[in-house]
Amino acid sequence: ELEADRLDAMLKAAEFLRRNGSLILANRIARQLTGMVYPPMVRLGGFLLLARIEPETSADIALELLTSDDPILVSGGLMLVADAQPADATRRFAELLDDPAIPGDALIEALVDRGDTSIRSALLKHVNSEDMAIRTTAVRALGPLGSQDELDLLIARLQANRGEAEAATDALVLLRPGEVDVELLRRYATFEDPPAADLAGILARRNFTPAVPLMLQAALREDRVGRQSIRALATLAQPGDVPELIALLDLVPTDHRRGIEQAAAAAMRRSDESPPDLAPVLGSLESASPENRVSLLHIAGAVGGPEAAAVLDSIYRSGNVDDMKMVSQIVATWPSASTVDLMLRVAGETSDQNLRARLIDACADQAREWRRSRTEQATELLQALMPLAVTTEEKRSILEAAKKVVSWGALAVAQSFESEPGLEEEAIAASEKLADRLHKRPPETMPTQ
Repeated sequence: ELEADRLDAMLKAAEFLRRNGSLILANRIARQLTGMVYPPMVRLGGFLLLARIEPETSADIALELLTSDDPILVSGGLMLVADAQPADATRRFAELLDDPAIPGDALIEALVDRGDTSIRSALLKHVNSEDMAIRTTAVRALGPLGSQDELDLLIARLQANRGEAEAATDALVLLRPGEVDVELLRRYATFEDPPAADLAGILARRNFTPAVPLMLQAALREDRVGRQSIRALATLAQPGDVPELIALLDLVPTDHRRGIEQAAAAAMRRSDESPPDLAPVLGSLESASPENRVSLLHIAGAVGGPEAAAVLDSIYRSGNVDDMKMVSQIVATWPSASTVDLMLRVAGETSDQNLRARLIDACADQAREWRRSRTEQATELLQALMPLAVTTEEKRSILEAAKKVVSWGALAVAQSFESEPGLEEEAIAASEKLADRLHKRPPETMPTQ
């Protein structure tokens, strides 16, 4: 009954000897444990230890494991492939892809980690494998291990089944930059779908900003190329592109307008300034058409900052019912620290229960964000939310935030819910925990009489 412990101790002893330079003795123990009489896990431990003792022969050890009949040993061989020596053993590993007994997809992934481009020919053979797992893994591997020569193949696979299309997309994203980017842009510039719509997203994931001017042109299209190009602009557009994006609001199809708003907001958030300068957006607010005015305010709300908050607050206070409704939706969609006061005002005045719940949740989240750096403000925010909550779920949202804000005010908030139906037990537990944490603080943090 001690045999398993004995074998484990032998492995540990051999590893100890290896680390301390007694390689001959460590080697002898490790080789003994690779014997067929031992359980697979023990044998695997012996083989892996041998690979560390004799790294120059680790490729031979990996090949022995990979061709084993035991799946445990095969998995160990896969672990060794990436770093196995000598470096020119890659071809020998690639030949095993033809062995149906070895999990080809896992072996390809291990070879990708090895980083040897010499297996390209083997990958090209297996991109047409009847085994779906091997086929998709081989296609994906052409990204890190392939070249521009595989562009036609990969672009064609974008129209294959979902698994292959995703693998081809990943591969095109991972191809080494340089001439590949230029060629992808050339093919995208045809605006033919397929493949231009897919290439828009691929260029975005490759962060190829020279594609932006063409994407601004494509945004005018009403087809899939136009939609995907607008989505790509949300990734690639820079602050300097915002005026052109705003100009597109009058030109794009109506159902593309929201995408342009999101792209403009994302571009502004890439500004080096914090908060970003909203002049390109707010400067044309007064002369904008009603539709564009709504879009500009959506962009300002998404970007956030004191300037945006001031404009939204001013519009809300104007009393125009449509404007008040619009601003209410904007601050609920893009809540921020700058709009907390406005969110509280809207939550207190709205008759829309769903809107009020969203705003209370957003304010509670903000209190949690402030809990360490601005504890006093977090506490004041929780206290301001108390009279606004109507439903049990709204009150629970405030209680959950109070649990995180360790202050005497937060404790008072939690205690106020102790008699609230449906929240009694939660509130009592939260109050006890907060009180315990507060009493463990140094005396100077205790409230004075």
